[in-house]
Amino acid sequence: MGIEVATAYHDEPQAKAEWQIARGILKPDNHGITKIGRWSEPDQLIAAQVQRELEDKCAKDYSGVDSTWLCIEQRALLVDVSETSDLVAHLKVPERHPFVRIYVGAYAHAGDGGGFRVYELPFA
Repeated sequence: MGIEVATAYHDEPQAKAEWQIARGILKPDNHGITKIGRWSEPDQLIAAQVQRELEDKCAKDYSGVDSTWLCIEQRALLVDVSETSDLVAHLKVPERHPFVRIYVGAYAHAGDGGGFRVYELPFA
């Protein structure tokens, strides 16, 4: 089994900032806050990025495994569970793709109970 893992960010500056935080390059201020972005229409931005990752990975061929799964992590800090469920319901899986299963994963904020949630994409 092969597993392709991808990450969708709102935009490239967010991706860069998160990687710099992870590597200890970007540090929080005196209040423990690190600003990583400011977006107009963040829900639409992340939905478009998840769709792009899905299309990009579906266009590839994978070899050396009997089956392949795709897992896309949505890195959208303020999107709630209902918005992620709606995003998943509206994703368009390309007709041609090499995957047996496709998932979107996202962290729920504290107001939604927190934790990492996984959503399986339905496709024929």
